Amino acid sequence: MSAIEEVVSQVWSWEYDSLPEYVKEESKKALLDTIGVAIMGFEREERVRRFASIAYPTNSGSSILGAWWRSSPSMAAMVNGFAAHSLEYDDWLRQGFVHAGSAVVPAALALGEGNVSWKSLLEAVIVGYEIAARFGKAFGRSHYAIWHTTATAGSLGAAAAASRVLGLDDEVASHAVAIAAYYTSGLWGFISYGSGVKPFSPGHAAFLGVTSSLMARDGIRTNLNALEDERGLCKNMAPDCDIEKALNPKWDYAITLNGYKFFPTCRHTHTAITAAIMLSDEVKPEEVGGVRVEIFEEAAKVANIKEPRSVDQARFSLTYLVALALIYGRVGLGELERGLEDTRVKALERKVEVVINPELSVEFPEKQSSIVEVRGEVSRNERIDYPPGDPENPANLEHIYRKVVHEVRASPVVAALYDRLKSDKIDETASLI
Repeated sequence: MSAIEEVVSQVWSWEYDSLPEYVKEESKKALLDTIGVAIMGFEREERVRRFASIAYPTNSGSSILGAWWRSSPSMAAMVNGFAAHSLEYDDWLRQGFVHAGSAVVPAALALGEGNVSWKSLLEAVIVGYEIAARFGKAFGRSHYAIWHTTATAGSLGAAAAASRVLGLDDEVASHAVAIAAYYTSGLWGFISYGSGVKPFSPGHAAFLGVTSSLMARDGIRTNLNALEDERGLCKNMAPDCDIEKALNPKWDYAITLNGYKFFPTCRHTHTAITAAIMLSDEVKPEEVGGVRVEIFEEAAKVANIKEPRSVDQARFSLTYLVALALIYGRVGLGELERGLEDTRVKALERKVEVVINPELSVEFPEKQSSIVEVRGEVSRNERIDYPPGDPENPANLEHIYRKVVHEVRASPVVAALYDRLKSDKIDETASLI
């Protein structure tokens, strides 16, 4: 039995009604968060609306979130995945190094809306997160250093979720996941310019997940050793791949390890931002002699842009984001943009030094710790191990709802979904409009 077959078979017996309540609650949070930030992305980002234009409207099919017209399931999944990740506000499943929501939820929604119940959709989300996390963990940090795991492991999770919505058995679903594995991709090289094209990672993953599941449903088969084969994924894209981590994970349900974002920036910056916000009340920018930010290696590599010239670049600039947090005491969509023209932020950013702390690097991804020290007449420092929204610093369904409605118009779609999930009225057919 191939690794894909074995992992899929392990999770395919899961049924929503028999799962623990805390797992069900996490699936509701994941669904609300992803749909909310996708609508937010469509409303707030011109590039999302331009990207949506490639998904030609149809009389039937799947909803384009925020636009509320329809397209084919594969194209709707791609656009919705792009939208969900466009503001860097979507969730982060740290054990798999993957933004699972923006890949898995659009794939499940594209095939499930109008066809299955909300309960079945939530079940598919749980399964998709599990597959994405297990294989993302197996591919490891060496893979993540070069490949955007949201695009790679996210594709496998999206294929699993889509297959579950379609009601495929574990054998056919394994072929869907294997097809996705052969065609997955997503190099990190784009990040040096900012995040403009980064949302295509989950967008492509969601597209591939839907397409792979439909191919498998319609009888297309492939070599199921997509990971182990000499010309497979692990040998060529993940040199330190450890399949055992996928077969025997150190968790019961990966979705319970999910983290929700309360800053619209790279997740690796969130502990440093939180530390800077906590110090902001005590800091007078003109008296700051210097700022030292100790961070783990992955954060220093991914968020290393200095003196950003655009919001896309700002999301991946530790120096800018720490200065922004110290000046404004918060980091939201408005602050990200306003700070680019604020001379106080620019001046303070030049005083921010980012250094890699080997001890913090060893703790990643279980912790994404940062230490921020502000130097002046009296030096102050703050260490944060878990940002807001992490399992150790958890968010509930209401927190997620408030995040969404704070940044966009109070969409009646989001409000109706929130009320449904909160009241557990999930046996009806999934429909957003």
